[in-house]
Amino acid sequence: MNQIFDINRVMLFSKLKFNLNKKMFLISTGGFFGLLFIITFFMAYSISPGEELIITNFHKVAYGIMLFAGTVFLASRSYYDMNTPEKSITQILIPASTFEKFIVPAFATSFGWLIFSFLSYEVFSAFVNFLWSGLFGLSIEFFYIFDSIKNEGIPDLLKGFLLIHSIYFLGATAFKKYPLGKTLLAGFLINAAITIFTLILMITMFGSLRYFGSTFDDNSAKHFIKQIFSPKFAENLSYAVEMVFTIFLPLTFYVAAFFKLKEREA
Repeated sequence: MNQIFDINRVMLFSKLKFNLNKKMFLISTGGFFGLLFIITFFMAYSISPGEELIITNFHKVAYGIMLFAGTVFLASRSYYDMNTPEKSITQILIPASTFEKFIVPAFATSFGWLIFSFLSYEVFSAFVNFLWSGLFGLSIEFFYIFDSIKNEGIPDLLKGFLLIHSIYFLGATAFKKYPLGKTLLAGFLINAAITIFTLILMITMFGSLRYFGSTFDDNSAKHFIKQIFSPKFAENLSYAVEMVFTIFLPLTFYVAAFFKLKEREA
């Protein structure tokens, strides 16, 4: 039997993880859909025929919240069963490799959640749209998620989704207590540091924030920017930044999460 990855062990471990977390999962998703059910009821009750687009737009926002907030919540709880010494011992004694204990929660809270949220929201939106249309005499169109995000671009959506998931999945392995709150705090501190660095760079280049974004014909900074930030340079910089945030950082966070999990099991 393969000591790193075995499909039978993966299936058994997946079943175990689901049984341990199904109550929390069903309560949270059921509560979310219950809240949306109530909101859409009052929206349908208050609008007139011809205003059904309001509910369609609401579905767009609600699904976006479900997709991203859901993966943040689930990724942060990926290793909730390791947050006490007793539970950590149980986790270590599970007959599965560290890689299997890593890949199952990672897949379940990312692509697994992506598929579940898509299918469940399509069913939910079809049900409430049909129900409120018949009850209040409306003509609410079928809500198709791909139509709502095609202008944004599915690849761009997936890039942002995986970046967010990788951040909070790393937080789940790095922090034993309150991983969601601590990851949010760490993100805030990092953003604050980047903001401060940006301000210092702007002051260094322009001499004062007062000149940023304004005309500076006689300012030496204008010549400097024209020479350095050429169209070709800006294009390359944009591509490099995109690669960093969509490929390099997520991969780095996932690799770091794996080694943090391995460290916690040592």
